[in-house]
Amino acid sequence: MSVNVIHIDPAAIAEARNIVMRERRMALSEREWRHRLKGYGYALTDTARGRLITSLPHGTVIGPL
Repeated sequence: MSVNVIHIDPAAIAEARNIVMRERRMALSEREWRHRLKGYGYALTDTARGRLITSLPHGTVIGPL
């Protein structure tokens, strides 16, 4: 799987991370969490270096979780 990497403003990364973590606190399971993130246009990608927040539908990396 290839991962697209672009430069994203640090404030945008922080905002995305805040949304992702807020949704994790509200979700009852990992599956629900991933489903909720799709509603915001985000996904999680597991890599050897840890989880990354990516955008849908292209999988552009936003930043590390």
